[in-house]
Amino acid sequence: MSTTAPNVSSVPVALDRARLPRVDRTVLLALAVAGALGLALGLAGLGGVDDAAHRYQASVFSVDGWTAWDNYWYAGRYGVVNYSLLFYPLASVLGVVTVAVLAVTASAGLFAVIVMHQWGRPARWSALLFALSVPALLAAGQYPFALGTATELKQVFAERPILEIQASRPVEAMAVLDADDRVEKTSLFGTAVHAVMKNASTDPNALLAGLRANGIEVASIGAVSPSLEDVFLDVVERVGAA
Repeated sequence: MSTTAPNVSSVPVALDRARLPRVDRTVLLALAVAGALGLALGLAGLGGVDDAAHRYQASVFSVDGWTAWDNYWYAGRYGVVNYSLLFYPLASVLGVVTVAVLAVTASAGLFAVIVMHQWGRPARWSALLFALSVPALLAAGQYPFALGTATELKQVFAERPILEIQASRPVEAMAVLDADDRVEKTSLFGTAVHAVMKNASTDPNALLAGLRANGIEVASIGAVSPSLEDVFLDVVERVGAA
């Protein structure tokens, strides 16, 4: 049997379609709990005193689009600026309940990722309790407050793609990648390495060649969508550097 390492060209490299990263079971459970409770509250019509206001704003936007002034709300007021620039355009297309449920579900998932990363398995009950309580925003009619968190945070990777590298020695692979000027930072994601590029023009084959030159076996390298954990680590580092 030959022990010669395969050529760089034989290693799977996927950049055309990002793969979804693996997600912790507690995060999945938090998403399911918050989503199910939120959907139940929404379908039951338990939207609190502000539910009518949100439905009105969404219906106005669906008919008139962006407007500067509304004479039919509290004797006149500015348009969606006073409430939410993001919620009502989405709600006019997807529906008020749909957007509200997606908002609390995303909030529960992000919270679960943060506490699980910080404290590990002991924090799983905190994650699940938050998932049970965050749908209360729907019961209070505070739909827009939970919206936009995950979407806004994920924009930090808009021009900085993430490559996932499956390597035989991930810790050593991180050291090699961290020394590469094209790599901003690395982190472990399970048994894989996530490497954040400084710009979108980086050729993964060049990184692959560098890993091979250091004797590190690479099974695959490819672009992935940023996970909630990637987002959390990036935000924590930015706050710490501020």
